[in-house]
Amino acid sequence: MAFPYSRYRRGEPVARVAFNMRPLDRPWGGGNWWLTQIVGHLRKQGYDVRFDLKRDPDCIVVVDPRVGGNVVFGHKEIARHKARHRGVRCLHRINEGDMHRGTPMMDEPLAEVNEVADHTIFISEWIRDYHAKRWFDRSRPHSVILNGANPTIFNAAGSEELPESGPMRLVTHHWSNNPRKGFDVYAEVDRLIAEGQLDGVELWVIGRWPDGIEWRAARTFEPVAGPELAALLRQGHVYLTASRFEAGAMHFIEGVQCGLPLIYHDDGGGIVELGRRYGIGFRDDIAAAITTMRDRYPEFRRAVLADPPSGDTMCRSYQAAIDNFLARPEPTTAIPPTRAHGHSARRPQEVRRLAAALALIAAIAWCCLLFGVGLDDLTDQHTQPGVIFSIVILPLCIIAATYGLWRTIWSGSQGPGSPPLRARFRRWDS
Repeated sequence: MAFPYSRYRRGEPVARVAFNMRPLDRPWGGGNWWLTQIVGHLRKQGYDVRFDLKRDPDCIVVVDPRVGGNVVFGHKEIARHKARHRGVRCLHRINEGDMHRGTPMMDEPLAEVNEVADHTIFISEWIRDYHAKRWFDRSRPHSVILNGANPTIFNAAGSEELPESGPMRLVTHHWSNNPRKGFDVYAEVDRLIAEGQLDGVELWVIGRWPDGIEWRAARTFEPVAGPELAALLRQGHVYLTASRFEAGAMHFIEGVQCGLPLIYHDDGGGIVELGRRYGIGFRDDIAAAITTMRDRYPEFRRAVLADPPSGDTMCRSYQAAIDNFLARPEPTTAIPPTRAHGHSARRPQEVRRLAAALALIAAIAWCCLLFGVGLDDLTDQHTQPGVIFSIVILPLCIIAATYGLWRTIWSGSQGPGSPPLRARFRRWDS
């Protein structure tokens, strides 16, 4: 797809995309694995992917609003950059909410950084509706793209099927030890198995869990990721998630892609949107859900194998969103007023107006002085008017005119939504 204002000349990337978060090569939650996938996909497709605001990115992608650690820039830096470069667009992916965490730490930062976003992508309809009830205006440009895991790692090849006779192995895994991940239910299943109330059922727990839980019958594993995690999941028969109020999550998707039908909580938030396709929901009676799954296992196993989620599909959807986003002739939303380090982030038009005003003031003062003292006195540097003109007024005129011209030609736009001229210098029209 060629962008309407031009395409890059040969040898240059399709587009420059700057993510505000660096991926980590270790277990670090579903958001990190999404980032690893999309970065690898875009690079393979010819995009220049960076994790800073240098080299004038065409698109900025906000992954996490909380600056620190591997989150390298945030709301203030993006606001300043957009004020200087009107052609850049900002895409905001939202995969969090305070309701799941049970702490007031995400909603407000998400709302703040969304002020500089031109388009918002939610990872489920549930999390979109959640934020729409609190701060997000649904009339603003947005879309929903469901999660998917890397299919080269998480796939059903070699997965075990539930035998007609033998135990049904339930598997769950979490990097976070947040109690709302469903550990109360996992502990209940562990108790029922230990007390003999769930005959023919095993429970595997991979990852971390809250302090105070003492497993009685469950088999536990340290946190693992990638192929090692996928190998463990494929040894299970059914994936169990009791996580509540999830924006979308990645853990259950990894299980489903490894061929495991799903048992999920009815208060799972975004999990429910995919869960309905692949399994059974429950609210209070987990034992009944497990029994029903055993009876209907072949049905849900076929559904999982026929049309599983896919990280490839997800990545293509994000790539299409970025391409369509950049193809629009102008940003979809104006940059709202922001305050960076205590100073208002002026837009380029305001700076040019200021420069023009300074030039006008200097010109008026020059004319007044010229008509008041005469040209000979003005240009004679041995007179007081000439000294004022040479030292104060003339340099002020030159500085104001030069700065205004630079802001207009180099950093400004040639029309609403057009890219800066320097972007045109490095592109050639199709």
